Amino acid sequence: MLGVNKPPEYGGMGLDFSYSIAIAEELGNINCGGIPMAIGVQSDMATPALTRFGSDELKRQFLAPTIAGDVVACLGVSESGAGSDVASIKTKAERKGDDYIINGSKMWITNGCQADWMCLLTNTSAGPSHKNKSLICLPMKTPGVHVTKKIDKMGMKSSDTAQIFFEDVRVPSKYLIGEEGMGFIYQMLQFQEERMWGVANGRKVGNQWRPVQTYPKSDSWRVLILYNNLHTMYLWFLLGAKSFFAFIFINISPFLDTSGCFCSFRGCSLNL
Repeated sequence: MLGVNKPPEYGGMGLDFSYSIAIAEELGNINCGGIPMAIGVQSDMATPALTRFGSDELKRQFLAPTIAGDVVACLGVSESGAGSDVASIKTKAERKGDDYIINGSKMWITNGCQADWMCLLTNTSAGPSHKNKSLICLPMKTPGVHVTKKIDKMGMKSSDTAQIFFEDVRVPSKYLIGEEGMGFIYQMLQFQEERMWGVANGRKVGNQWRPVQTYPKSDSWRVLILYNNLHTMYLWFLLGAKSFFAFIFINISPFLDTSGCFCSFRGCSLNL
């Protein structure tokens, strides 16, 4: 389940992204947001860029155990002053010899309290904001990584969220995912899978579909027969739910056909 669309050589099943969407929908049936959130970060938010652009060595060290469930992954993008505005992140990784020295902080990190490694988005140069960022695999046990706070939330109690600080954290430059300076582009691709997976997840689809499935089996069904206006409302709701299912697969189809093209508009339209 954690690697359904990941390469078989790293423990995945080698299927396309539609199977991840199917799993996301099925997880909605558990009627809990926190568990699917934690699973989704592990399977479709912290690992897509590593899968596509990481070296074989990186994938064997980080991706394979993540798919096996032997380690927990998290995604380090949001900061206290930069949430959805990825271009404004302040965390920096300075190249010194064969290492990066990382300083900064991350906020609202799902799985952050339990994670063994982080897919970290950080600034690696002083260039334009869309060309100065890189993704780095960061082991969370590295000296200088401080998980300082478990953030209290109104919901999602089974999925912990953390505030994390980095103080002169030294990681090998070989932990860089793909090319230096391409992190912004890589993260935009990861966001596409994240948005599509999140929309398909049961917190949005499952809870909408459940009344449509259960209502005809309840005693309240007799009310629909007696009152035509309620019957009409139910049919419109049924059509809306089915249309939403279709809309999901219409929007992910270009993503499947082009093996990860830029489908940002489609991912955002699903969120709306």
